[in-house]
Amino acid sequence: MLASAVNGKSEFSGLRPFNPLWDIKPITKLIELSFGEDLEPSSIKMLNEMRTLSWLLGPALWLLSKTKSPLASTFGGYVWLEEGRIVGNITGHTRYKGRMEWFISNLAVHPDYRRQDIAFRMVTEGLELARTKGAQRVSLEVRAKNVTAQRLYRKLGFTKVDSVSRMRLSRVPGVDRVPAGEYRIRALQADQWRKVYRLALDTISPEAREILSVEEKDYRSSFPERLVSGLGDLLKGQAVYRWAALKGDRFLGLANLRAGGMLAPHSLTMMVHPDHRGEVEEILLTKALSTLNAYPSRPLSAKIQPSYEGVVEVFAKYGFVEVETLDLLTLCLQ
Repeated sequence: MLASAVNGKSEFSGLRPFNPLWDIKPITKLIELSFGEDLEPSSIKMLNEMRTLSWLLGPALWLLSKTKSPLASTFGGYVWLEEGRIVGNITGHTRYKGRMEWFISNLAVHPDYRRQDIAFRMVTEGLELARTKGAQRVSLEVRAKNVTAQRLYRKLGFTKVDSVSRMRLSRVPGVDRVPAGEYRIRALQADQWRKVYRLALDTISPEAREILSVEEKDYRSSFPERLVSGLGDLLKGQAVYRWAALKGDRFLGLANLRAGGMLAPHSLTMMVHPDHRGEVEEILLTKALSTLNAYPSRPLSAKIQPSYEGVVEVFAKYGFVEVETLDLLTLCLQ
């Protein structure tokens, strides 16, 4: 039940709507305390920027919430207070993809107040808020190893539709390339974007495609766009390699490697057709690792989406450590 008081200075306990005028700073502190070492540097930077700009963001968001603009429902949520102190927060925002969707971007409870059903009650109210705004679906990301949160969301009816694993290799080893066998490994050409788009559609489950944005425009680029991108990579000292694994003329796997740069880690992304998982990953991975032998030794970050059984083990075989795996969960409200 929502607390009856709405003044942020009231010494009450319970749930009340998020108020950007005075809640931004304490919520950033709560998120840092709740997630601790699990926060990535980019998230910490974002929280610091939110604190710095809270004097501007708070009034602006508050004024926006009082209008009838469609943007007024972009952000919403609740805070949980104990004797006037914020100890919990749930934040959601709308997503539009042909129909109204709601995404829970944050759920945090102070460590001293966990196991008191605070999270359950906040999510329940968050779902009701989404319904009142016409949402047909609510989605969120949660760490695969967060057993408590996973149990909570399953209890409320959420189901898993996708996962992404982030891996890190502290030092690139010297490796021998795994033979391609019945596959052909070819450098990707700009005019082959349709095959990449088709692979992306095939890689992600139909349920995940209802939530994630997989659109042609994200894979198609004009010559001026490629020229600008190439110049940007050149100025950064980066080289970009893209390889496709083919059978016939079908793309069945794709690796995207960014090497070099101004002291930044190398980065690698990979996707593999569901029917060829377990066959292509090591071929593409050793292709990337052997290419990096020509570059200064530095860490390599990798992103695998979707993450699936066995793929993490392939990367671990070459020294990668799993940083985190996030599961995408969703709940239909209608």
